[in-house]
Amino acid sequence: MRLVRHCFIAFTAVFTSLNCSAIDFDDPVKLATHNLAPYGSYPDDQPKEYVAGPQFKGQAVDTVRCAFSQLKLPLEIYVAPWKRAQELALSGEMDGFFAASQKPERDRFAQMSITIAEQNWTWFFLKEATLKPSNLTFKQHASVASFNGANMQSWLQNNNYKVSANPIDTNKLHQMLLRGRIDAALANNLVMGELLKQTKTSGKIESSLLMNKPLSVYFTNRFLDTAPQFLNAFNQAVTQCRKSSS
Repeated sequence: MRLVRHCFIAFTAVFTSLNCSAIDFDDPVKLATHNLAPYGSYPDDQPKEYVAGPQFKGQAVDTVRCAFSQLKLPLEIYVAPWKRAQELALSGEMDGFFAASQKPERDRFAQMSITIAEQNWTWFFLKEATLKPSNLTFKQHASVASFNGANMQSWLQNNNYKVSANPIDTNKLHQMLLRGRIDAALANNLVMGELLKQTKTSGKIESSLLMNKPLSVYFTNRFLDTAPQFLNAFNQAVTQCRKSSS
């Protein structure tokens, strides 16, 4: 059983001081994520373990760990395919998941923290493509995709784009784009940017910004019901962590 006491947040005129050691859980808080550079990933030469160890690092993971360290709370991070990570939270096996942008389906069973990392939804397409996002007929005729479980994939479907594939991750999405199986991919600017560098394919692909969609942690309502003061304390800790890392 998880026990929750109280959290004290002290403010001074100069800085904010967090002392949440009084929040006490019997068990670590369990959060699910996925292996996705630069937000959280394993080095190429390291095994891809389900329970993330210290070698699993990235912008989002580091911020979440920093916040829990400030709160003096135990944390366990589990790494799974993105759709599965969300299902684990929905089923109650996890207390939340990250790094996620706002989505109505997620809002039904969880609440977002403040931003832990930035993200821009961006179109990627081959330089020689005849159908580009700037074309008036792009939406009606272009074959597009994002990856399975991504908010972007749902957005494409809900906005009546011609979604012709459902790859498991951004790596597969990138491969499909290079092979001409889709006209354009909708992806996270930083994630696809990392892939283009690693694969040395940036010279073959152009990009076009669609919208800004910052990333947060979604904590389940079930978890927050047991810790009503937690989310505010976590948000304060994230603010401090992001300030110190900037």
